[in-house]
Amino acid sequence: VALDAGGGRPAWEGYRRTGGDPVGAAQALVREFLAGPAGGARVVAIGATGSGREIVGSLLATCFGPEVVFVLNEIAAHAAGAVHHDPRVDTIFEIGGQDAKYIRLEDGRVVDAAMNEACSAGTGSFIEEQGRRFEGVDGVAEMAALAREADGAVALGQHCSIFMAEVIDEAVAAGAPRDRIVAGLYESVVANYLNRVKGSRSVGQVVFCQGMPFAADALAAAVARQTGADVVVPPSPGTVGALGIALLARQELPAVAPAGEPLPLARFLDAAVERKDTFVCGSDAGCGGSGNKCRIDRLTTRLDGERKRFTWGGACALHDQGTRRARLPDRTPDPFREREALVDALVARLSVPRGRPRIALTDEFQLKGLFPFFATFLHALGLDLEVVRHPGRAALQRGARAAHVPFCAPMQQHHGLVAALAERGTALVFQPMLREIPRVADERASQLCPIVQGAPDVLAADLGPALGRRLVAPVIDVGPGRLDAPVFLDACRRLATEVGEPDEAVWRRAWTLGRAAQAEFDEALPELGRRALDACRAQGLLPVVVLGRAYTIHDEVLNSNVPAILREQGAVAIPVDCYPVDEAAPIFPSMYWGYGQRILRAAWQVKRTPGTYALFASNYSCGPDSFTLHFFGALMEGKPFAVIETDGHAGDAGTKTRVEAFLHCAREHRRGEPASPTPAGLATGTSGPARGDADRLTVRSRSLADLRRSGERLLIPPIGPQTA
Repeated sequence: VALDAGGGRPAWEGYRRTGGDPVGAAQALVREFLAGPAGGARVVAIGATGSGREIVGSLLATCFGPEVVFVLNEIAAHAAGAVHHDPRVDTIFEIGGQDAKYIRLEDGRVVDAAMNEACSAGTGSFIEEQGRRFEGVDGVAEMAALAREADGAVALGQHCSIFMAEVIDEAVAAGAPRDRIVAGLYESVVANYLNRVKGSRSVGQVVFCQGMPFAADALAAAVARQTGADVVVPPSPGTVGALGIALLARQELPAVAPAGEPLPLARFLDAAVERKDTFVCGSDAGCGGSGNKCRIDRLTTRLDGERKRFTWGGACALHDQGTRRARLPDRTPDPFREREALVDALVARLSVPRGRPRIALTDEFQLKGLFPFFATFLHALGLDLEVVRHPGRAALQRGARAAHVPFCAPMQQHHGLVAALAERGTALVFQPMLREIPRVADERASQLCPIVQGAPDVLAADLGPALGRRLVAPVIDVGPGRLDAPVFLDACRRLATEVGEPDEAVWRRAWTLGRAAQAEFDEALPELGRRALDACRAQGLLPVVVLGRAYTIHDEVLNSNVPAILREQGAVAIPVDCYPVDEAAPIFPSMYWGYGQRILRAAWQVKRTPGTYALFASNYSCGPDSFTLHFFGALMEGKPFAVIETDGHAGDAGTKTRVEAFLHCAREHRRGEPASPTPAGLATGTSGPARGDADRLTVRSRSLADLRRSGERLLIPPIGPQTA
């Protein structure tokens, strides 16, 4: 979209697909603009949005300088474009070619947003792909006409491309009319969007449908049918985001619009990207300590016959060349890195060789939270420790190849890591069957995922020849209390005996030292969080609590690099195990998972703390998180939050988009949120908001006799002989 800088009206617009080449698509659009009736106009500034915004924006900044180039996420751009058409809009359903977005506005401000994850079943490419299955249907326009004319729709369900193709073939074979099948396809796309993108989020009074697929009335009609809302399709729905970024660029670059020097657009047409890569910054100029080790994006371009480099990213401005992000002040606290430093110091102290039998272990996976205890305990039993950490992407790839079933990414990575441990030639390899983590209070359960619990047996079966008899895998229950429950003491006794130290006085002393090390570590973590929160309050920074299982959020592969990306975007990332939760936060009786209990209590407090926000980092195929995420969403209702899921194999691009959009929502929400110096609503008794939320998310059990007396009918599926 070319926007009249003086009047703010569109003077020209064009639309084309990127075809996987955002730079080529941008250059083609510029050629179309220059060849059209508006081509003689003076262009004074440029905005870029969408998934290719960084690479296109960087090339533009190389050509014209960063002061005339504005780059921002498409969430903000779509909102600005919609509000330009109608200031009343409060909900946006955006369906594009490859992704889909939900945006909620209040008084023109974005207060919540969500994007689809890996599934493309609610996007334009999905519609096109399935449309090719119908002979005689030429393009999406004809598909939409068929759907509009249908007197009903075949229920196709919600499926990915492969399964949807099978369902469509079955409907055709059953003799269903073609127009009804096509109408069912549009209904399926909208149902998928509502369930997987919008989820439990609300729908307002004025709903805008944006994105080129909404050029087909059939899709908007399906939205109206399934939501019961009045929907609006703005003019040229495929370019609303481009209009929005033009409006935002005009607003953010007042110094160059409309009186600035015209940009020689032909220079952009002659520019080319030769290479895009990343490197790790080794400086500690803006972060101190050992440095943040930020990953920096670098673009090598060819312009006017010479090569130039353009860099962006990082938590400070050292490598930033004009992306206009909010930057953290130098030496801003970093609880993620500071927690890592605590473990580094412990490992350094316990890894000094003493000529004793060596045992290999890691602080990853099941030991991510209890490593201080077990490392100290084994060391005090007289073993030399060989600690392997930071397995990275290589271990993930190795585990994915070697595992015999498609485990979740954490288990795949752990599989590869233990395979590497087995090759070290140590006398022993420590992999406990840890079944639970310490309880927060008096909750009935604090279990770890069954995959985590069963990992030692899986590894023994898969890596038997490499591990031999060296695997030390005791069953360990933690029990109530702070590592002093009888069941835990018994596990420590059995572990000591297994590694050759049955003397009770020795293992009791080792247990005492281990418990002290764990207590010191556990007490230090909330202090890291408090220090970060104090800095945020003093300097007006945005704190984001990163929720998730410890072995996910503290691994840069499994966490999608979320902590670093948050800092790059000017937010302070605080891990959930460093976030100080008030004692008045509720205990959720129905929460079976130990990490789930901690996540929900932290989410409860974040919801009630003005200016603080939460991001849930998870992994695909995680069973416990599939339950916890629903409770998390219920607790956070009314406040922006983000969920980032990954399999560990993808790059940072999609994560960056989601994080940037989430932070935009959070900052807009904070602008309209009443300030409060302390967390609001933290009740100290058994009533009030704490007890209310716990009750709301608690499933009450009833006995078979209770059900019989109630007169209800109970259906028992035939899943085994016990059901008889």
